Amino acid sequence: MRIIRLMVVGVVVLAAGVAHATMFHVGLSSGTAQFPGKTAAAFGQSVDPTDIDLTAGVPHDFPVNQFTNFITTDVFPYSPGASVTFTQTFSVNDVPTIATRTLTLVLAENDHCSLLQSLSPLRMTVDLGNSGRVTIDLSTPPTLAIHCTNGVPDGPVFTVIPGTTVSLTASVLAAFTSYKVKPTKGTAKLAPFGPLTLADEFGAADYDVTALVALDAPASVNGAGTFDPATHLARYALKRRKVFGKFPKVVDLPLTSECGGIVATVTKPESLLVPVNKSLTASPPAVPDPQISKVDHFLCYAAQTQKKRSDGTLAATLPKKMQLTAADQFETRVYDVKKLTRLCLPVDKSGSPAVLKTGDPVPITPASIRNPASHLVCYQVKPAKVTIPQTSCGPVDPKDKGAKIDPPPAKHQPVSVVVNGQLGAASLDTVKELELCVPLIVDLST
Repeated sequence: MRIIRLMVVGVVVLAAGVAHATMFHVGLSSGTAQFPGKTAAAFGQSVDPTDIDLTAGVPHDFPVNQFTNFITTDVFPYSPGASVTFTQTFSVNDVPTIATRTLTLVLAENDHCSLLQSLSPLRMTVDLGNSGRVTIDLSTPPTLAIHCTNGVPDGPVFTVIPGTTVSLTASVLAAFTSYKVKPTKGTAKLAPFGPLTLADEFGAADYDVTALVALDAPASVNGAGTFDPATHLARYALKRRKVFGKFPKVVDLPLTSECGGIVATVTKPESLLVPVNKSLTASPPAVPDPQISKVDHFLCYAAQTQKKRSDGTLAATLPKKMQLTAADQFETRVYDVKKLTRLCLPVDKSGSPAVLKTGDPVPITPASIRNPASHLVCYQVKPAKVTIPQTSCGPVDPKDKGAKIDPPPAKHQPVSVVVNGQLGAASLDTVKELELCVPLIVDLST
């Protein structure tokens, strides 16, 4: 038995903040693999399902079993560079996800004869529904396969792997409430600048940044909780440079969740989401600390639900009278979900932009995609005037007209905030609620 170190990253605590712990139920099991002519074995690690109370950025230890107690020549050939692949199942909150890993036999650096088991790093994204998407990173230090004595490989020796520490990190992408914003009175508007080079699964192009239009606040949807209450997303309007041509419309894109699937049309890129810190009093440090928060930049595309696929077959649509309850740092609301508005993909950001009118340089920090499987889909919402009993996927009774909310919800009360991120700092006032953006794993290969 050995100890595995679990690190969940994704929370930056602001001046008056409090670290938030979240309970995870974690398990890990390995499938078998076999070198030619050798005995099959369950390489890798296994973890009995364990409840762990985690705080972002704080390491936690729990026991893990690793492949050990084997006779060397039964399992491994003496063939440096030989490799096999096997699957591992990682479960978070009893939701399993399967990933493939590769075990390669490599020469030890100390004697250049002994062979070590080198496991490829593991990255997987586990879909937890309303609770968000958890991205797991697991790296394993090499362990012994075949030992050498005086430069000669040992014969059939019974080997026990000594204990060590294995590094495991996780990051959580949860939901966001999007608020329209405007510059605080007396502060300057953003001066349009460009070009930024943005590259995602649809390709790469250059864009001009024209305005800061919204602030997305971390939200707990239907009581699922918010793991990262500090990292917000600033939404910048974009204009694609003409030299890259018109974005080719994407049709029949399946968006699948625990409630089934809809089909969407994606029309054009229109905004960039940039992780920012937020403060109600003074300018916060530029966010996020890359060692803590793992929230990506996102390029957002206008999108709409299709009633029919391009071949004429009917497609499912969003349920009518669907409601979601969202709680964020500004307010708690019951929302009527109106329609799909945009699809946001993790994006690489680079370039040497300048202010369009003056040519003054705008220094930026390049950003690369860290969680390629995590996407956001956004829905237009409005504060509900009635509440309708819901399943997790729509109204219990589609004919139910609901009960009036008494007292009726007040209009959003503007909040003055200061945000800071890789595109600079800004003083903003919130205006009204716009959307709910929720994590979704989207397969763009179909």
